[in-house]
Amino acid sequence: MRVVDGRVALKGTVERKSLVPVVVRLCQGVDGVVDVSADLRHRVDDIQAEPEPGASRRAGLAT
Repeated sequence: MRVVDGRVALKGTVERKSLVPVVVRLCQGVDGVVDVSADLRHRVDDIQAEPEPGASRRAGLAT
């Protein structure tokens, strides 16, 4: 992490992909921070696309 004139630059690796926006929001909430840029990688992609409601039910009914 680097901070210059209230601008935070995050760089590194977090365990889960879902943590990236959490880390950014936490930094944005710190007094004096005016901008946050994130170059964060992740070890595990725990974000999966949400299935369309009823999609699995329709798939089971297809003939």
